[in-house]
Amino acid sequence: MDGTLTRPPFERLPLRRRTLLQRAMNRLPRENAWIEVNNLLADVAEVRGVRPEQVARIAERYRMPLRGEFCGRLERFYRDYLLFCLADRRLSEDERSDLAHLKRILRLNDRVVSAIHESVARQVYAQGVDAVLSDGRINPEEREFLHILQQHLALSSKAVDGILAARRRQAEQR
Repeated sequence: MDGTLTRPPFERLPLRRRTLLQRAMNRLPRENAWIEVNNLLADVAEVRGVRPEQVARIAERYRMPLRGEFCGRLERFYRDYLLFCLADRRLSEDERSDLAHLKRILRLNDRVVSAIHESVARQVYAQGVDAVLSDGRINPEEREFLHILQQHLALSSKAVDGILAARRRQAEQR
C-alpha cells in the first residue's frame, strides 16, 4: 500500500469489553477512549460536526490526559485525515477548514501539526516523484507536475531537492 487513503479514515469500531479485573475495579478499558473518539468522527457527516468538549468528555471519562499515548492516537487521527485529504494531491479550502477544526478539537499544538504536515507532504511528494521516475527520467510536463505538487504541499525547495536526489539514487540502483 502506498500510504494514501482513498476512503474516509474513520470507520465505526466496536468498543473493547471490560475484563473481569476492570469490572471488579470499576474501570473502563483505556483503549476505548481513542475508539470512542474515532467513532465520534465516524458518526458525523463532516469533521466540523464534532465539538471540542465531546472529545474532552471522552478523555475525562477514561481518565486519559490529552498527552502521552492518547495524544499519539489523536495525532494519528489527524495524520490519517490529512492523508485522506491529500489523496488528490491538493488541499481544498474545505479540507483546510476541516484540518484546522480537527487540530482544535484534538487539542494538537502548532509544532505537532507542522511536523505531521511536513512528514505527510514529503511522503506524498516522494510518491509523485516515484511515479514520474518510473521511466527513469523527468520530462517538462512531469517537472511542471512536480512543481505544482510542491506548491500544493507547501514543501521547501530544500526538502524537494533532498527527495529528488534520494529517489534518483534509488531509481539508479534498481
